Amino acid sequence: MYEISNALTLIAIFAVMPSIVVWICLKARNQKYDRQIEFATRVLEKDPSLNLEDFFAKLSPAKRTYAQKSVSLVRSSCILLFLGLAATALAIVFNSEDIKEGFVAFGIAACFLLAVGLAFFVSFLYAQKLVRKGLLK
Repeated sequence: MYEISNALTLIAIFAVMPSIVVWICLKARNQKYDRQIEFATRVLEKDPSLNLEDFFAKLSPAKRTYAQKSVSLVRSSCILLFLGLAATALAIVFNSEDIKEGFVAFGIAACFLLAVGLAFFVSFLYAQKLVRKGLLK
């Protein structure tokens, strides 16, 4: 019985949850497009001569500059690296006290946070290199 519950837990974590996240994201995006279409039809009913492309270009938020994107990338990488380091320190402390139950997964999560934070930082450095070469604006 214990093995079945472990298998169901793993299936729920690695199969069902990602599927639900993708479904929610797609549903939110479709709702956004539906609202835009509804808004466009109402605007066209009031003024049929209006150019929709220009109208939506004026309504859309301004594109973020490269500096804003790079700052958010560095901020995300720093946050993830610090969380990963803190989680690693906690996992080491608790594993040294021979409390091994539950903290193995905590150590794995810490490694994951460190890896993602490091990947963000490496992508920031690579983007900086491309900017210096003139390939990215």
